[in-house]
This record gives sequence, structure tokens and C-alpha cells, in this order.
Amino acid sequence: MVLKNFSNSVFELYEAALATTPNEFSMEIFRIVGKLISFDRAILSSAQADENPEASLTVDHTHAHNRAEQPVMECADNYVLDPVSDALAWNKVSGPCAIDCSDLYQLHRMETLNSFAIENNLQKMLLFGDFPARHYKQRWIALYRGTRDEFTKSDADVLQAIWNHISRTIELNLHQALNRLRKDGTELAVSLINSRGMIEVSNATFHEIMKLEWPLFNSGYLPLPVAHALVSNGRYRGKKIEITATQKFGYLACTAQSIPLFDLLAPAEMNVADRFAKGMTHSEIAAQLHISPHTVRNQIAQIYQKLGIHSKAELVRVMLAR
Repeated sequence: MVLKNFSNSVFELYEAALATTPNEFSMEIFRIVGKLISFDRAILSSAQADENPEASLTVDHTHAHNRAEQPVMECADNYVLDPVSDALAWNKVSGPCAIDCSDLYQLHRMETLNSFAIENNLQKMLLFGDFPARHYKQRWIALYRGTRDEFTKSDADVLQAIWNHISRTIELNLHQALNRLRKDGTELAVSLINSRGMIEVSNATFHEIMKLEWPLFNSGYLPLPVAHALVSNGRYRGKKIEITATQKFGYLACTAQSIPLFDLLAPAEMNVADRFAKGMTHSEIAAQLHISPHTVRNQIAQIYQKLGIHSKAELVRVMLAR
């Protein structure tokens, strides 16, 4: 019967991953795990671990169960202080951690965590997730009880057994959400970003577009000015790309596109580029536009830089391709 219940739960996970949005799916995870392990409250988090093992985690995104009245990121901020979370992140434990919150926090004189646990009636915790912190992103789940009932070894074994399925279905669910952002089957450059700028999931086209602006861009985080702009007003326009973002599925749904080549040029630069490509000399352009030849030379240098070209032949080719 136990094996059958576990198998059914795994099936439900994959089924829900395909059928729900990410914010809905986190609730499905809590519901399904609750059939196997009893708990009162829970937190599902993703985090960034520093390369220095002595550093604390930076928790980027959190879903909470039975904590609707409390700001979710308060849970995340307290995770940073929790030695059990750090132990899991740095591979100092080999399996799920079952702890007594009051005993641990009082014993180590962790007043902030102890007050947080008392205020929220968090007496027992069972924690497990991805480890070690060798990748830019890891996830874990924490189950809480507000009673003195211990989490058993059987509970820990079940959580460890189902975690791989939870981790895989989260990725599956995020990719499903990404596919929903595409319109009419076109290959848009899309990604889902959490509120702290971490890229939860993205497609290859998004990375190609990002590298137009930042050649060394990797898949971890958006550049800080970009993240701030998207969170504050939903739009970022750089030198070569533009990104727009809307709230969707509990994340920022971002679409990136390259700025059309000639949108990069000011009207005055376009006037010069058009005439230079047609064979006019610096002096002829200057006379026709009532500017100095020196200004023409400067503008042509700026045009080359903005368009990423190095010769008049390349400019002619680009102008003909408009």
C-alpha cells in the first residue's frame, strides 16, 4: 500500500507539472507531499550559493504553504540565517535533516530565528533538496509541524525518495510555462525571471539576444540594472536589445528582441549614412546638409560603431538590405 501511494503521488506530480502554471504547481507539490508526510506549513525555495563555503545562501524565490498572511520573502530571509540550510547547501549532510527548531535555535542563541519559530509556531522541521552547491541554482523544501510530533526516519526516507521527482517536475513545469509565452509557434526570446533577477528558465534564443548586448552573458542572473528596470517599470532598452516584462505565473515573463539596426542611428546619422553609401564624398555631404566635413567624418565613425561595421562596402551592403 505504501509503495502504491508513493507511485500514485509521483504520477500526480508529473501530471500536475504539465497541467498547471508555476505558482499553481508549487501548491500541488505541497498537496501531493502532504499525502505522504503530515505537516502544517511548508516552504519551497530556490537559492544562489556563493563560491565561498563560508558564505551564506542568497535565497531568490520562495513559495509558501499556509503562510498567506505573511510576506513570503520573510521566510527566505530567515533561511539565510539557518545553519541547517547552509549545511545542506554545502554538502555537510547526506540526507534530509529533521530538527527541533526550538532546541536548535535556543541552544545556539539564535534569537532572530527562535523568535521567528515561536511567532509562527514552527516546532519541528524536515528539510531536503539539491546539494552540493556546485551550480548557480539549487532548490529545497522545508516541512514544518506546529506540534511536538517528531518527523520520523520513514518521513525522511519518503522525502528523499520523492525529491528527485519534485526537482525534475519543477523544471518540466517551468519549461511548459515558457512554451505558453510563445505566440503562434514563433521562436520568441523568452524567459521567466524571479523578483531578485535570477533566470529560472529561458530558451536558447533569449541567450543569443542577451549576448548581443553582453557577449559574456551566462544563464544565472540578469545584469543588475536590467533586473531593476524590469521590476520597476517592465522595460529595459540597451544599446542593441530591448527587454519587456509582465507579471505571469508568479514570475516576471520577459521577452527580448534586438533593436532594428537603423533604429540605433539618430536621424542626422541616417542622413549621412544614406548619402555616404550612395557614393557622396565627405565634402559633398557636408555641403548638402550644411555641416562641416569634420562633423561628417565623426558621424560616419559613430555609424560604423553603432552598426558594428568597419568599411564603406559593409555600410552599402547594410543599407541595401534594409
